Amino acid sequence: MKQPGWSPLDATVLRERLEEVKALLLQAAAVGVAQDAERLEKMLELEQRTREDARGRPHRRRFR
Repeated sequence: MKQPGWSPLDATVLRERLEEVKALLLQAAAVGVAQDAERLEKMLELEQRTREDARGRPHRRRFR
């Protein structure tokens, strides 16, 4: 089996790769926040409908 060739780390390439990783992590965080916001909106809507039902008011059904 051939041994991998080792070479010294190039700081420029490493810095570029770290910047790419940082950008990808920021994008992933933005997607996560958007998904959380959507989930929270649905939970709030469900809570409001539940409160309306508890008061004896029928909730309006929205068909999408």
